[in-house]
Amino acid sequence: MAIPADTTGRRTRQQVPRLPQAGRNFLICISLFLFAWPAHAIDARKTAVALAQQAAKAFEAGDMDRAAQVYLEAWHTDPSEPNYLYGAARAEQSAGQRDRAEELYRQFVDVPNAEPARVAKAKGYLTEFDGLHADEKAQAGDRAAKRSEWRVAEAAYGEAWRLRPDRLPLLLKAARAADESGDRKRSETWLKEYLGRAPADAPDRAEAQAMLDARAGKRVVVAPVERAPEPLKAPVVKPVMSNLPPPPVQHVEQPQQPTSARRTAGWWTLGSGAAFAVTGVALVILGKSAEAQFNQDLNYDGTVVHGSLTYGQATSRAQWIGSLQTTGVAFVGVGLAAAGVGAYLALTSSDANVALVPDWHGMALAGRF
Repeated sequence: MAIPADTTGRRTRQQVPRLPQAGRNFLICISLFLFAWPAHAIDARKTAVALAQQAAKAFEAGDMDRAAQVYLEAWHTDPSEPNYLYGAARAEQSAGQRDRAEELYRQFVDVPNAEPARVAKAKGYLTEFDGLHADEKAQAGDRAAKRSEWRVAEAAYGEAWRLRPDRLPLLLKAARAADESGDRKRSETWLKEYLGRAPADAPDRAEAQAMLDARAGKRVVVAPVERAPEPLKAPVVKPVMSNLPPPPVQHVEQPQQPTSARRTAGWWTLGSGAAFAVTGVALVILGKSAEAQFNQDLNYDGTVVHGSLTYGQATSRAQWIGSLQTTGVAFVGVGLAAAGVGAYLALTSSDANVALVPDWHGMALAGRF
């Protein structure tokens, strides 16, 4: 039996599978995401670069809090650039926020694609921070030891050594504190740790070994101190009386009188004052030269600065030039004053060949020949 044409068409349409509405929506979302993601990534990188530029300007202007905040915003916007995180850490360190800078440096070191050179610098800063923490712990241990709080002192010395294992004397301090607290086992542990790490020529190694031997009940032998032999005394030769005539009396010239301390001090003061004055003149000349170069680099026409110097650089150089010239003028003044005092002392000493004497017109130089 023949099948009608409309029936055949209907069966053909029914054999084509159709996706449900939820599946079609999912495919549409995936397509939009794949097309939109590259544009979003590019926009994120551009935004991060703009933020990093703002942070760099804030850093140069000395606004470290603002620089750290904007650098972190750039890092969160584009985590593929770890230098933003490093910049935030440097800003926090410059602002005196040591704990915050340490946290950011540790995050930067753990980033896989961080620059090796900056990773090395970050590790160096972390070592410095560990040293500062160790100093604080050691000082806390010293304060506890003064209060006879030996267990607290031992704990503080131990924490300081764990932060800086290269500071071996902290192990001896921990051993003494444990011994004072009555904990002999802890003291032996610290002493063994010290002896296992200290070099053979360590100055405190003998003391540590003696303390450990005393804990173990061994007899501590102290080597006697060798004394240098006393020098032999020369025999006393008594003069032999004879009838020989006495030797002729020779004329001995009297030694010249030594130069008085007043005159010596005068010449020294005069020479020092002259040196100060010469140094001051050199500083003034150097300041004038630096000022001329600064004006040339600034290229200021009275209204607009055409040079390439930033505000921070210009301010820093201006302060340096001002301090240089001020120091030079001060050196000249001090040098001339010192030279005057030295000349007065040298010329008015008792053994001076030239002296200041009053006359009818004031003071005059008088020579002795």
